[in-house]
Amino acid sequence: MMNGNQFPAEVTALARRLGLSPDTIHYCLEVELVGQSLADPDLVELRRVRRLLDLEVNLAGVEIILRMRQRIRAMQTQLEAMASEMAAIQSHFESQIRELERRLAREV
Repeated sequence: MMNGNQFPAEVTALARRLGLSPDTIHYCLEVELVGQSLADPDLVELRRVRRLLDLEVNLAGVEIILRMRQRIRAMQTQLEAMASEMAAIQSHFESQIRELERRLAREV
């Protein structure tokens, strides 16, 4: 935490706006749950933090939940890429099968 709980005015104002404490925002920055820029995606994540805290999840639990969400999103992206790759491979094989069937039909 910062010395004497002194936070930049931006963090204090943001905390007030989001219904979080400056300590909570600082923690989220410290453990890199949100980026230092506090851009729109970071604000969405901080709102998610607030909702979890409202559900009485402690900060350690919030961190675990948000990291799991990140991992799940990353895995979904990987699965989508793999599905696209598999579709392309399937299309290629189906094309080869059709070509082989045409050749066989000509030979018969």
